[in-house]
Amino acid sequence: MPRLQATGYGRSSFRRFAPLLLATLGLALLPISAHAATVFGADMTESPDGSSSFFSIVNVIEPDGSPDNGAPVSGILTSVRIKTRGVAGAGVIRVLSEVDHPNATTYSFNNTAPEIPMTVTADATSAGHITEVLTRRPIAAGQRLGWQTIPASSSLEQQYFAPSGECAFSELFHSLGANLSYTTILCNHNLLLTSGTIEADADADGFGDETQDQCPAAASTQGPCPGLGHKKKCKKRKQKHRNDQAVAGKKECKKKRR
Repeated sequence: MPRLQATGYGRSSFRRFAPLLLATLGLALLPISAHAATVFGADMTESPDGSSSFFSIVNVIEPDGSPDNGAPVSGILTSVRIKTRGVAGAGVIRVLSEVDHPNATTYSFNNTAPEIPMTVTADATSAGHITEVLTRRPIAAGQRLGWQTIPASSSLEQQYFAPSGECAFSELFHSLGANLSYTTILCNHNLLLTSGTIEADADADGFGDETQDQCPAAASTQGPCPGLGHKKKCKKRKQKHRNDQAVAGKKECKKKRR
């Protein structure tokens, strides 16, 4: 019978590769990190040159002429931004859900709670500036950011002209939880300069996994993940000899913090 040849992967080889194997195993056991935050809406490179005055307004067609599909993912809306110029003012950013689109110029949106109050400072430059507000509220894929200046002001500019884009507006105040009809007629290709940041919420606790939740794996806390408790560290006493017979030593244990 032929003798099997040694492969060379004996005990000494195992010692050599053991640290690498353990390191690889450790990486495999690490929790999978959350996806990067998603930014959506206007790219904020344009300068504001138009005002929505007192209208409730939302973008429905992208600058390139394609439909504005709103938020690309679901998650937690952790911040919103608006770019303005002109006088100081205030308003609300709304998260709107499209509930109907019966024809090319008409949309119906539901104003989902809560609204996000914004206050902006005066800006006499042509470029304008961005105001960002941190927030924490769920957002679903497809929902859009809307805006209304409160109180009305035609001197607070937050729109720019995009020949292939389109907005939709309503002259009525959009109440929370209500459906309201918007029209693109006379919106004149003026797009709203708003954007938002969405973070994943792996444990469904209502906090964004990247900036608001230090423990995305546990819904019970948003601080550091709970420790694994105390593990006993044991060492074996040296063998004692009694009447020339070896007696196994007992283990001495002490708690070790992990």
